[in-house]
Amino acid sequence: MDYGCDVIIGDSPGGPYNEKVLKSLYKVCGIEEAAKNSGSKLNYDCRTEDFLTPENCMIKKLNMIKPPFECDKIITISKLKTHGMALYTGAVKVLFGMIPGIYKAEYHLKMPDIKDFSNLLVDICETVKPHFSIIDGIVGMEGMDQLQECLKNWSYIGIL
Repeated sequence: MDYGCDVIIGDSPGGPYNEKVLKSLYKVCGIEEAAKNSGSKLNYDCRTEDFLTPENCMIKKLNMIKPPFECDKIITISKLKTHGMALYTGAVKVLFGMIPGIYKAEYHLKMPDIKDFSNLLVDICETVKPHFSIIDGIVGMEGMDQLQECLKNWSYIGIL
């Protein structure tokens, strides 16, 4: 990269969290091509670790993917959209990607209440402490159900 840093792109989709799944995800979603074009690396390291949450809003310990915690800075990029459980989460819900794939559904089931789930997101955010976040709202998604979301032209980019 131009500023002498290594950029590593990673994700933790719902379901199995392993190298084979990540390779397929990166290819299908265009992340592989974006990494190639930008000179970035892709994360295939699927280690997880338990991390204590500093705020303990909802939970004291979270099992999260380990590679981001070994980076100097964490930058998140998310899509501007509404969320069925929390109405709107801004740049916080993207951090749910720190939870290894199969555990995401478990947390959703354990915390069906909006307040509890939102406090879980606060715990994740306070533990991860991203350096900054970018929200892509050029075209956002609006609606409380992923199957019924509508695309909206908001022409917005947010940097937090």
